[in-house]
Amino acid sequence: ERLQLFGSLAPSTSSGPPAASAESAAAPAGKEAPAPAQQAEEPRPTGVNLIGLFPSMKAHVTGALERTVRDVLVPVVTRSCGIATVTTRELVAKDFALEADEQRMRKAAHQMVQSLAGSMAMAACREPLRHHFTLQLTQLLRADPLVASGEVAGRLAGGAAEVQAAIESTVQWVLPDALDFGCAMIERTAADHATAEVDEALATEYAARRGAREKNAPFVDPINPTPCQRALLDLPEAIRPSADALAVYDSCARARQQHLSEK
Repeated sequence: ERLQLFGSLAPSTSSGPPAASAESAAAPAGKEAPAPAQQAEEPRPTGVNLIGLFPSMKAHVTGALERTVRDVLVPVVTRSCGIATVTTRELVAKDFALEADEQRMRKAAHQMVQSLAGSMAMAACREPLRHHFTLQLTQLLRADPLVASGEVAGRLAGGAAEVQAAIESTVQWVLPDALDFGCAMIERTAADHATAEVDEALATEYAARRGAREKNAPFVDPINPTPCQRALLDLPEAIRPSADALAVYDSCARARQQHLSEK
């Protein structure tokens, strides 16, 4: 259903810049993270745009993007979520070793893992998306009945070379919006999956805190603390993790929201 939004990306004219994309109309949801570096704006071509001349070809854009995202999404999300989950589990378990409130721990874990997974997925998926989308849309346009019947060549008043050049320029017209849309979908998916994975990875930690609260017992046993708790308790108070020090997790959320608002 998300991919249906992309149908509005195709420009309505054959030579001017395309109309505003679905990406600019409704920015996809994302997760907290240090804002990734701005991607360089994709150059717009100056050649023929077949979708402007033949609106029925707009369906190929959605089809190509669907296939592309299916090809790229699983390996990118799997790798990004795996790295983000392990990193977040280790960081949060240590930073919150003395924290008795599992909800604070869960919130920080979500902010960190969404930040890491979303940023890594965004960085890893753009070039594979570019490659796969270019191949998929080129193949679909070449196989279009209007191309096979010679109607496109007749409209362009040219031969096979002119048709091929028009196909290539058409791909370039829609590529920037396709990349933005596909990256946003993969970034969101990675952040969502990583959230579920980190909750599973920290389930024992959450349960320990709930159990202590239900028994009305202190979470940190002063006589027999865990090794991680002992290491933190041995630190001077001045450098022990505190509420102020853990505000770095909130800064991830703020930076990510700023990044999303700019898209």
